Amino acid sequence: MGEGYEDFNHENTVLDELDQEPRCADIIQGFLCLPNANFMAFYSSGTLEQRLRIYQIKDDINNDQVISVRRRYLIYLIHRWMRPLCGATAWLESQYYAHGDIRPDNLLLDGKNHLKLNDFSSAGKYGSDLEVGKAAICTLA
Repeated sequence: MGEGYEDFNHENTVLDELDQEPRCADIIQGFLCLPNANFMAFYSSGTLEQRLRIYQIKDDINNDQVISVRRRYLIYLIHRWMRPLCGATAWLESQYYAHGDIRPDNLLLDGKNHLKLNDFSSAGKYGSDLEVGKAAICTLA
């Protein structure tokens, strides 16, 4: 097996274990898990991070700096997204798992704003060693 497939192998193991029970509807459904690829349901609206960027108003000079957020519709969506996120994490906890990498990039949205938890490459059983904070979002300044 080539280098870099450890995450796929780990994710496949986790998903196989989770599939021993009826899977929570708030977790992405897979169709086929291979050693170097996982085929999941397609979510046309991308990730929560992509959606949140739509509501950001950025500085004209420094385009990376968010100066405000369009809130009116976003507040409604945040309330709507909390139920499936809480449902998915509660179900994982009932299976004695921690996701290990919940962040906007790992939350998928469909065209009707339904949210699904995705990416189980950092998930682990309670009591096991768990590598977290791989993303730059976790870097301390």
